[in-house]
Order: sequence, then structure tokens, then C-alpha cells
Amino acid sequence: MLNDTQFKVFDTLFLVLRQNIIVNDIDTNRIPMYNHTEVIKMNGYSVTEVTDLICHFWQAGLGTEMKCRHAFGIVLCRESEFSFFCDGREVVADKSHILFLPKSAHYSFVCRKSGLTYTYNFEGTLPFSEPYCVEIADNSRCLSVADEMQKKDGDFAKIGLMYRIFGYIFDKNSLSDIPEIIRPQVEYIQKNFGNGDISNEFLASMTNISEVYLRKLFVRHLGVSPHEYIAGVRIENAKRLLSEGKNVSETASLCGFSSLYYFSSAFTKKVGFPPSEFSRHGGSI
Repeated sequence: MLNDTQFKVFDTLFLVLRQNIIVNDIDTNRIPMYNHTEVIKMNGYSVTEVTDLICHFWQAGLGTEMKCRHAFGIVLCRESEFSFFCDGREVVADKSHILFLPKSAHYSFVCRKSGLTYTYNFEGTLPFSEPYCVEIADNSRCLSVADEMQKKDGDFAKIGLMYRIFGYIFDKNSLSDIPEIIRPQVEYIQKNFGNGDISNEFLASMTNISEVYLRKLFVRHLGVSPHEYIAGVRIENAKRLLSEGKNVSETASLCGFSSLYYFSSAFTKKVGFPPSEFSRHGGSI
């Protein structure tokens, strides 16, 4: 548990995070402020410690049974798909469904589709006692936090990143919640990330708005500029292709990067290590 001094430090951190979440139009009533004797909660969700982050490439057909889970957990899938079973009930985990695993839960699971999977283990609270999932339209922001968390050592930094993930999950995240004026741009980027010539000028012309207004809308509703969003989508797909066995050169071309040097530089800056190393470990770093 956090002591009073740590809570005071965490107060400051949370205020900064809260400012960022408000920009993304999250319902701030879901994030009540707290005093120094209780942990902040988001509809029953709280984090007091991030114990570990496991990144693993699961093969289809593998699975296991879990008795009395040791910690709370969140499962994020890149391309992998899982079925979890608890008391005769099936819960799915895939790139459109983020899975929550309560502490002390009993369940079994099987991997339905091979792929890279992140599991965050933490201490805190969840509002339910059995595994459950939350549907999300685009998990790329959550996956980018996973990459960032692997490079963090401090407890407060990791806790802050966990609350950022909660913000992304419970923020309005489906394409239907994105204003119609930029929805075509978001859909185009997600489907055509391999086009290396996507420009702000082209994206703005799709709905006849200025480039300045386009950037303002992206930052307001997605939390990043159009350029940053494109880069993020390309890197996430690069990880998927590398984990599927594509070589570095082919991956760079398929993801719209103009050169191997630029791809390696952008990948290393975002992930923390070069694509060749990521590929060498089968995407399981």
C-alpha cells in the first residue's frame, strides 16, 4: 500500500493525468478525486502497484488452467485471440476486446489465434470477481503504453501509465464516437498505413477542412497529431508483421516507411529497441 507521503506525490501525478484524460473528453465523473487515505478509483478500478508486464508470443492451441490468480491482470492482444472459461461462461480476448482478470479468480483458457500478447499484473481493485472483457475499437494506444512501460523503472511512472490505459479503455473509443468530420481520415489511415505518402494536406481535403483544424481535431479526440497517429498505426502493424515472421525490409515497405534507416529509427524510438532485435526474439521481448 502507498503511505501518506507517497499519496501526496501521487496526487500531483494524478492531476497531470486527469488533465490529459479531460482533453480526450472522458466523463470525469468516472474519476472522482480522493483524499490521502484512499486510492483513486474509476468505477471500482484502482492500482496501488504494478507488479510486472509479461510480453509473450502465444501459439494457437496452447492454454492452461489457473487456480487462485496471484494478482489482478489486464490482457492486451495484438493479433492473438483467446477464449477464457469460468463457471461454464466463455469470455473472449482479442484486439477488439481487452480482458480483465480479478485477483484470486479461477479459470482456464486456450489460445485460438497465434500472436503477441501483453499481460499487466497489478495490485489494486477491480469491480468484478470473474474474468470479463471490455470492447474497444482501437487498442493501439493501449499497446503503445505497454511499450513505454517496458522502459520505465519507477513505481509511480508505472502506476501513472496504468491509469492512462484505464483512460483509453473507458474513454469513448469506437469510431462511431469520433466526429464524422475526421472519421474518414481515421478509417483511411487504419486501412492504408502502407501508403507512405499520406499527408496532412490530403487528409484535410477528405472533408474539406484546413490542416490546422485537422490537427486540432486529432489532438482533441485522439490525443495525438495526425502525423503521430499515422506513425503509431504503422509501428503497431510493423510489430504484428515482424511477430508473424516478416523480415525487417519487407515490414518497412509494407508499413509505408521510405527507407530502412527511417524505419529502424522510428521503431527504436517508439519501442526502445531496433526491429531486428524484435524480430530475432519472435516479437516476444
